[in-house]
Amino acid sequence: MNFSIRPMLDSDIEAVLAIERVSYPFPWSEQGFIVLLNEGFALVLEDADLNVVGYACCRAIIDEVDVLNICIAEHLRGQGVGAWFLERVQIRLAEAKYNRALLEVRVENEPARKLYQKLGWVEDGIRKGYYRNKDGTQTDAVLMSLDLSSTQN
Repeated sequence: MNFSIRPMLDSDIEAVLAIERVSYPFPWSEQGFIVLLNEGFALVLEDADLNVVGYACCRAIIDEVDVLNICIAEHLRGQGVGAWFLERVQIRLAEAKYNRALLEVRVENEPARKLYQKLGWVEDGIRKGYYRNKDGTQTDAVLMSLDLSSTQN
C-alpha cells in the first residue's frame, strides 16, 4: 500500500475533522483534537499525494495505551486500508513499550469488531449505554484489549 504514517500536527486538524464529521454521529470537536495533541498523541495516515486519509488518537497511562479514536476516510473503507493502518499503529505502540492497548467499539459495529479480533484484540466486556445515538437513545460499547508485550523485542 502506498501510504505513510506520521505524528498528527495542529495543521492536520482541519483534514481530520472532515473525516471525523462524516464518520460519527457525534464527532469530536476541533478543541477535542487540540486537547488530545497536548495530553495524548495521534498519528495520521497519508496517501501518496500527502492527503490525510486516516488517523489514530491515543492516550497513555503508564504501560497501557487507550486507543480513543481510529478512523479511515470513507472512500478507502473495505479495501484493507484500515487493517493495514491498525497493524502499523499496533507495531508503533509495541515499539514504544506499552504492554497493553485498550479501546471501546459500538456493539453493533461488526466490521470493526471482526477487524480488531483478526488483529489479536479480545473482547473483555460490555460498557452499557456508552455511546449516544442521534435519536437520543444509547448503545453499548464492547471493551477490547490487545496484549502488546508479546510483540516487543
